[in-house]
Amino acid sequence: MKPKYFLFAFTFFLLSNCNSKEDEKYADKLEDFAVSMKNKYGAEYQDKVEFYELNSFSDSINGVPIGNYSFKDYYGNEINLLTASKPVLLEFFASWCAPCISSIPALNKLSLEYPEVRFIVLAHDTSDKLKKYADQFNSNIHLIPSDKEVNAGKLLKLEVGEFQSVFPFPATFSIDANGIIQNVLLGAPRSGTFGGIKVTEEEVHEANLLRLRRELDKIVSK
Repeated sequence: MKPKYFLFAFTFFLLSNCNSKEDEKYADKLEDFAVSMKNKYGAEYQDKVEFYELNSFSDSINGVPIGNYSFKDYYGNEINLLTASKPVLLEFFASWCAPCISSIPALNKLSLEYPEVRFIVLAHDTSDKLKKYADQFNSNIHLIPSDKEVNAGKLLKLEVGEFQSVFPFPATFSIDANGIIQNVLLGAPRSGTFGGIKVTEEEVHEANLLRLRRELDKIVSK
């Protein structure tokens, strides 16, 4: 190959790689993560993945487009994840997750304080298991049941519509009005006695308000 053609080909290669990186969405990142874990741990990677690796993955998707998804809410209404260029607080919920249930009052309160933000809760549970909790969410929150419940070893998979996640419950995605992931929070406080120190539901509620309000202020100001 003559030098000038080689230079053209090399430049094209660089541009192609840059474009594909910029265009990479959350689903692509998730697939890459799953492949890397399978390569590292083998066929049983779902039981061997470490929490620090999930944390690293959550960091890697900051600044990545979430992509649009369509869901049916608990009442059968069609819901799009990205609508009218509004920021989104996306929360993952499971009926067996005590911190998830403790987060409901804070979500309800904040959904009234931040009407410019869409609050969407993706549930690990199917509709029948959500009956007990559906009325606890106010009408500003879109509660989306799962099509099926999926457990995959230490990777607790969430599958709602075409959206998938491997994060533990609860997890919170802060998404700006342009559909870009600004942050991912893993876990949440819960009440109980830990190391001899008692944590009350009131303290948990205040802690949830603080951590979620911080995320909301971030995406509203973008």
